[in-house]
Amino acid sequence: MHVLNDFLITAYYTDGVLVMDGSRPSNIVEVGRYDTYLQQRFGFYGVWGVYPYFSDGTVIASDMQTGLHIFSPTYVRACWLEGNIVEQGTLNPIFGASLRIVGTAVNTQSNASGDYATGLAQAGVYNVELLKQGYIPQTVQATLQNGQLTILNFVLVPANAFGYSGIVRETGTNNPIAGAKVSIRSQ
Repeated sequence: MHVLNDFLITAYYTDGVLVMDGSRPSNIVEVGRYDTYLQQRFGFYGVWGVYPYFSDGTVIASDMQTGLHIFSPTYVRACWLEGNIVEQGTLNPIFGASLRIVGTAVNTQSNASGDYATGLAQAGVYNVELLKQGYIPQTVQATLQNGQLTILNFVLVPANAFGYSGIVRETGTNNPIAGAKVSIRSQ
């Protein structure tokens, strides 16, 4: 891995050359990649080394199977998305809530303090979906811009709990069925 102006340029075997924006060390975001080896996805194949320090900005990468690759990258700052997730009423942090930026591969979860941190390379308006079992799901829009941090906090509403009781009976005889298991699912 090499550092150039807070960008982390990494030779990463079968994933190729990765470029990550490291200017927010608590939220490092991948902003570029080039895969030089498109065959098997495991083992010691692909990019073995990368060098980004030429005066003209050229980056070279050596792939163990396909040889030397020469790049002229355009470095783009990440669009950071961070925030906190709490429960309505108690304002207790919610651990393990799943946050997804719809239409991308970005998925993350909140930590024990209810915090999350993620981001993208591509600016735009995105739907952000938040799910946690026992809470009503939320989807909100977020405008993400390169080089800027967007704070998006969530207050999750607990789903209404309810009780249900009854007797499971056999069709025809109407006799109770001992030990029957019942599952209730929403559609």
